Amino acid sequence: MARHYGEQVSASVLSRREWREFLIVEGVRLLVCGTSGSEAGSMAERDARLAAKDVGIGLACVEDFPGNYIHWDGADADWLVVESEFSVKAYRSRGGHLPRMGVIPPVRYDHLRGSARETARPSGTATILWAGQPETDDAIATLGWLLEVFQGQQYRLLFRAHPRDPGWKAGQYSSLLRGAGMAWEDVTDEPLSATFHRHIDLTVTQFSSVAIEGGFHGIPALFALLPEAGAGTLKKLKGYLIPSICEEGAGFLVTDRSQSSVLNGALNDLAERERVMTRFKEVLSTERPTMPLAAALLDSIIADVPSNRV
Repeated sequence: MARHYGEQVSASVLSRREWREFLIVEGVRLLVCGTSGSEAGSMAERDARLAAKDVGIGLACVEDFPGNYIHWDGADADWLVVESEFSVKAYRSRGGHLPRMGVIPPVRYDHLRGSARETARPSGTATILWAGQPETDDAIATLGWLLEVFQGQQYRLLFRAHPRDPGWKAGQYSSLLRGAGMAWEDVTDEPLSATFHRHIDLTVTQFSSVAIEGGFHGIPALFALLPEAGAGTLKKLKGYLIPSICEEGAGFLVTDRSQSSVLNGALNDLAERERVMTRFKEVLSTERPTMPLAAALLDSIIADVPSNRV
């Protein structure tokens, strides 16, 4: 979007006052603001949105993960661009005032659209990519379950911690992985694009967007949301228990420790893997860029914003 409109500013470096000055000096008529899942990112987003309201210009927010949009008094968006009807239902379930919403598959994956790969076919020793979340205890509990299921199997694990996971930086995963009895490699510091150039058969995560990106590379994903771990965190952070991708049938889902057969099927049932990935391509619109749709919507919003609001 920044490339389309020619102006991008990092909210993390501007205060509310500085935002006001910038918006007035530049004659901005519409602020397009992303949504953040981190505390620091959310506070920076709030300052930018409050500044837009201070100077009376239009405000559109674009969610980068279903449920990320937050209501703040005095900083309501005029428009919210969401990735699916799942998000619309999630926000409506919260009640209260809501912006007008437009549904467009996430633009953030446009660089991958038009080049989606065929579904990966396991051969020989299967390789699993683990994509962690920032919450160390949840990640350790979920990864521990995964390693238990894989006990005695000749699988290979690529371990990728979330960059904000304090447990990874403190070395809390080392003993767990060393005792797993399977080959593993820490690829946390490796560029994600390089990781996806490896042969990977399945991504396992709680609800990381790494799993979505993997889908564009032909890699099915399994979302493991155990009651004592990821499920509660997802509900607390986003307001729902099951990710949209699973609700749409475009990802495998485990919600209980007893469901090890789902994991085995996600790896070995070729027909089911193909069904899930076919649905993924439909839901994520893997062949057609969505930036033109988002740009058209934002252009129409700008056209409706009176110039005297600036």
